[in-house]
Amino acid sequence: MQAAAQRRNWGSAVEVILGPAPQVALYGKVVVWFHKVELFRRQEEDRMYRQSPTPDDLALHKELLLRLMTDGEHLTRLIEHHGLLSNVEGITTEDVKATLLSLQADYRGWHQPMPDSKRAQILSEVFDVQKPSR
Repeated sequence: MQAAAQRRNWGSAVEVILGPAPQVALYGKVVVWFHKVELFRRQEEDRMYRQSPTPDDLALHKELLLRLMTDGEHLTRLIEHHGLLSNVEGITTEDVKATLLSLQADYRGWHQPMPDSKRAQILSEVFDVQKPSR
């Protein structure tokens, strides 16, 4: 009840900015975001995996990933504040967060290369490679 009272205190600003039913508007934004992610993933497959990406491909890939991550982080904050409507698609808050984590991992993989020393350490640990004795 306190949230409803706070909304009344803010008057028309809440309705103009969030709309009369923020959960409904938020659900629509989440669905659109998932469609954008799917479109991005299809193009990413074609431009980044099925061929060697050009410098322009890499730059645009980075830009699009950053935008999708920013939008996903914003949606996550809104969901935490307003909640996400139960829906027939079964989209949950966890789905949004998992997709965001996937985008962030993709960003790190393509645009924040691992230092050689870290790569060597991980490979050594994973494959239990013995270090040569000196």
